[in-house]
Amino acid sequence: MKKLLVILLALFHGAALFAQDTTGNATISLAVVMPSEIKDLSDAQMSNLEDRIKDVVTMNGLSAEGGLDGFLIYPKLDINSTKTVQLTLGNMTVVQCTLSLYVRQYIPNSSSILFSSFTRDIAGNGNSEAEAISNALTQIRPDDEAFQAFLARAKTRIIAYYVQNCERIMNEAQHAADLQSYDKAFALLLSIPKEATTCYSQVQQESVAIYMKKQRQDCNRYILEAKTFAAAHNYDSALLTLRKVDPESVCRDELANVLNDVVNRVDDNDKRSWELLIQQLHDNTEIAKARIETEAQMAQGYLNGAGRKSYTVTGNGANPQIQEQQQPAGSMPVQTVSNGSGAPGGAAPVPSALLSATVLKPEVLFDNNIFPSFIISRAGSTISDDQSKYGDIYSCIGLAVNNPSMSGTLTYEIEPVEDKYFEKVTGSIAFTPGQPVVYFPEIPWKYDALKNIQQSTPLSIRFRLIDNGGAYRDVIAKVSVRSISECITSFTMGGKQEISATLAAYVNEENPQIDKILEEGLQKKWVAHWDGYQEGKEGIDRQVKAVWKLLSERGIHYSDITGATTNTSNTFTSQIVRPFCVALADKQANCVEGTILFASILKRIGLRPVMVLKPGHCFLAYRVADDDNGDLQYLETTIIGELKGEPSEKDYEDNYLKALTTGSSEINAAAKNEIYLIDVTASRMQNITPINLSGTCAN
Repeated sequence: MKKLLVILLALFHGAALFAQDTTGNATISLAVVMPSEIKDLSDAQMSNLEDRIKDVVTMNGLSAEGGLDGFLIYPKLDINSTKTVQLTLGNMTVVQCTLSLYVRQYIPNSSSILFSSFTRDIAGNGNSEAEAISNALTQIRPDDEAFQAFLARAKTRIIAYYVQNCERIMNEAQHAADLQSYDKAFALLLSIPKEATTCYSQVQQESVAIYMKKQRQDCNRYILEAKTFAAAHNYDSALLTLRKVDPESVCRDELANVLNDVVNRVDDNDKRSWELLIQQLHDNTEIAKARIETEAQMAQGYLNGAGRKSYTVTGNGANPQIQEQQQPAGSMPVQTVSNGSGAPGGAAPVPSALLSATVLKPEVLFDNNIFPSFIISRAGSTISDDQSKYGDIYSCIGLAVNNPSMSGTLTYEIEPVEDKYFEKVTGSIAFTPGQPVVYFPEIPWKYDALKNIQQSTPLSIRFRLIDNGGAYRDVIAKVSVRSISECITSFTMGGKQEISATLAAYVNEENPQIDKILEEGLQKKWVAHWDGYQEGKEGIDRQVKAVWKLLSERGIHYSDITGATTNTSNTFTSQIVRPFCVALADKQANCVEGTILFASILKRIGLRPVMVLKPGHCFLAYRVADDDNGDLQYLETTIIGELKGEPSEKDYEDNYLKALTTGSSEINAAAKNEIYLIDVTASRMQNITPINLSGTCAN
């Protein structure tokens, strides 16, 4: 524990400072682009020239990685003369060259804009022409004042560009944030250099606003994950999760409550370290540094994935043809592998025309988010006829291929780069010209591994197309595998919004703690037996009332600190749902968790619970007869816990009746199209099975 805290405190002081240096000053990025070839230069010399240009760029305070705005630097090298000089000890070759460097901005479908240019003569000598050229390249030095002046002119004009385009860039960042592409938003904002003074101050304010917007979306989920870890006495993981919550976010009060609660739980040896962390969270300087660090990491992640642009330059002149490389986000170029019997010497086969012309696109449902709860709960589900043409869409991972001019069949492979969560799957996919084909193969998931995911984790998935000759194309998709406790509650498919029945998977009638609760009811003689529908309406009411009293006696009460929807996007909403045992141990539950507690017990005793969903709320119902069309009795579970002290039998009765009348009133007041019912028994018939989360609880 102490070692972990030392690391976390170092993150506050060290890593954030590094981010301040590298992103607070917003280094201008120039992509170093080399022509496809330069006459008389070997591949090694081309590489040497590229490295020297990168050194000139980086040693003069710029980045040579390239950014979002299309700024690039490229060379032109002309060998003007080559002559041989006779010396006493032998001949020497002398070359005279002219080096030109150009900084341009690439603009799609338009002429590129020249920002700065530079030309100088360089010369070299050696025992051969190749050696003479290599020696000439050594004259390209970062400390050369001529190179420094050239880059200073480029930098001045680029800063002016950012000032003039400040409003547009900020609007793009705001739009990206509205679409919840926060990494892209930060990448856009952090591209503004500090020297663009008037724009830079606006950017700082906007980056904080977007950061806090993301915190509003995420902090409840982090708090819930941390509380789950703390309930299981996994304080290291709880602390790492709380590190993600900004102390000035909307969750600040709950963050303080959780930290204080944990401090009261840990032993004296660890308490001082936790208290020190709490003190750090009140340091405004450290808070700002931590924000900068997070923003920089997200921006860098976007640039390393989808955002960083790369280019090709054709020709060795002042106005070459510049093209942006068009590859999918995170993709790799066409590669070849030997088929073991191809060209002489084991040469790799050339990609076929069919493979070269075929476009491969990964398809991962829910905006590249994988929900283990969705996958596990539907492990035994069957696909409807109208969806079967897409394969096993419940596997959530598929591919789309399209060839505009050719028909054929290619082999596909899908596998995790990190070799976890599922095994490699392979098959063949056929297509006709101009007709995109989308297919979701059956994925061999590692269900135990999915069930143990307690925090969102990144995963890279390799999608591969292979032709008959063994050549292949790879595309890497970067996805987020969400916590097993995160449930997708609605999603859009085929242009239509659907309510997900996955919540029914968190109803766990098989939880062993239920038997202890039911045994307690028998001992108190509140019921003679738990027999479901066998004793008619009075027997049903007696059993439900007994469950209400049992949970009331255990101190279960409604609390909204766990939040409602924790994540939204254009295509889905989701919510953290704590395990049955955690809600029971904490004695508090939000509307969803309270409904799941009751539904789990009612299902166990043979009744048919129904989860009632309406915008922003969830409560319980149960069928008064054992059939799909039986009438519903509504029960507002958030009423539980209103009783204080030592309630009498009449207090329990009145509290229970209030829950019944409140539930009925809510149904009567709601518009019909606002209500959605999840019949747990019907969901079981559709093979939506319980997720066993007992292993996440402390013994």
